[in-house]
This record gives sequence, structure tokens and C-alpha cells, in this order.
Amino acid sequence: MPAETNQQQVDIAAERAKCSFNPALLTSLFYGGDEKLQRFKKIEAMIDSDPVFDRRDRYFLGRTERFKRALPMVKRYVELRNEYGFTPEESAYFKEYLDDYIPVYLHEAMFLPVLRAQASDEQLKKWGPPAENFHYIG
Repeated sequence: MPAETNQQQVDIAAERAKCSFNPALLTSLFYGGDEKLQRFKKIEAMIDSDPVFDRRDRYFLGRTERFKRALPMVKRYVELRNEYGFTPEESAYFKEYLDDYIPVYLHEAMFLPVLRAQASDEQLKKWGPPAENFHYIG
């Protein structure tokens, strides 16, 4: 680790020690409480520990390579979302923390809401579950 980074860490720790309040309490308040903060931390740990989400080389990839790299990320994101039952807020946090392109944004932000709002009951019964589980992406 470069000396500059070490000094930055020392400086940040020194400034935090001077606070007239507990930064951990402010962090909890900012995230909406300890329970929600812990869920977000768990999501961060999922991303940081899973090699599928490795972001080290992303700036050196072309568009096609990034898209191909994103497909396993989508698969893993959907697996984790289903396994842990992410709320819409947790799904949004997951994608924000990942900070990489995965081709699910339009599907979740536009296609699914339109399908839910405009499909008949019969259409929703047929097309809803496959769309929700990314069997196809709209």
C-alpha cells in the first residue's frame, strides 16, 4: 500500500476521532436503521467475495467484452436476489454498489412495471413469472 494511502487513512481516522457525535450512529441513521444497514453490508460482502463480480479489469475491456462479462453477473445477481429475497430497495442497492453495467436496468425499471400495469390477468399469468425470473429480458 502506498505511503500516501496510509497517511490518508491516518488522517481520516484522526478527523473521525474529533467528532462530537458517533459516526456509526450517523451511518445507521443515514441508511434507515441498523437492520437495513446490516442488510446493505451483507449485500456488499456478497459482491466483494464473489469472483463473478470482480471489477479489476473492467476499464480495459471493450463494449462487447464488457457485455459478455456482464452475462454471468446477471445470472448470479438473479440467483442471489431469489435466494435472499431482495426487496426492490435492496436490488437497487446491489446494482449501485456493483457499479458496473449489467443488462437488467431497463428490464427492471421499465419492462416489468409496464407488464404488471398493462397485462391482462391471463397475460400476466403466462408472461409474468418468466419475466420476473429473467427467463427473457424485455
